[in-house]
Amino acid sequence: MLREGFFGTVRTWHLWWYVYAPTEAVNFLAGLASWYFFSVYAAGLRAGEVFEYLAVGLLVSPVFMFAVENPYRYTRALYAGWFSSYGYRLKLRDYYRMAGVSLLEYMASRFIESFLFLAVRFAAYAAVLGAVFGIWIPLDARLLDLAAVLALGFLAMLPIGFLLAATYALYYNMPQVVVNPFVWGFSILASIVCGVYFPPGLLPGPLRALSAVIPETYAVEAVRAVLLGGAGLPGVWDRVAVLAAAALLNLPAVAVYRWAVSWIDRRV
Repeated sequence: MLREGFFGTVRTWHLWWYVYAPTEAVNFLAGLASWYFFSVYAAGLRAGEVFEYLAVGLLVSPVFMFAVENPYRYTRALYAGWFSSYGYRLKLRDYYRMAGVSLLEYMASRFIESFLFLAVRFAAYAAVLGAVFGIWIPLDARLLDLAAVLALGFLAMLPIGFLLAATYALYYNMPQVVVNPFVWGFSILASIVCGVYFPPGLLPGPLRALSAVIPETYAVEAVRAVLLGGAGLPGVWDRVAVLAAAALLNLPAVAVYRWAVSWIDRRV
């Protein structure tokens, strides 16, 4: 399952790579240009500092939101999608069970497949930042520190993704519901309070308290310290410790998610 998902994606969508990467780069160029001119207009002499802050937040936030949003997408696809062959039609969940594909293999395969797109998107964004705006990701020891923080931040946000995906049990029999309101609400909240666009210290007290309990806040801070401040992992150990503790919550979160899937299986 894992091997077929990975190599099948590369073979089937090879033309897509030639279209997706350039158009994403143009999309990022337009978006970043808007933020750049906004920074010049609003910050004056501090425009470069403000723009760097915004650009790094916009670069890494999709990595962490990937962990939040995709478990729900994959779960919905499992129950709302169909497999058809020679007049037979089965829900994907039933088809995979008949084929001996476990839930773990299915989820891992979908994540690996989607990581290809995430990697292309990240590379296109980073290329635009460097080539047009001069904000380069350093190709030295800090690159490893950046990769470690991104991976740990992803793992720290994944428990939230699994818990939100478990809410699909509330409306698994309502195919008209496509967007999970819980995932949507959390994504909006995180974009406001986690320091993607501005420092959380500017927020009112209640929102500042929320930012302190969402791991993305610490992941974005650590990335900025590595990319803009030249810090290594020892320099961001306090944020790394928080992210590592949050990553341990994957165990109970996955248990809740598996229980929700089992609950759905008994009723469909």
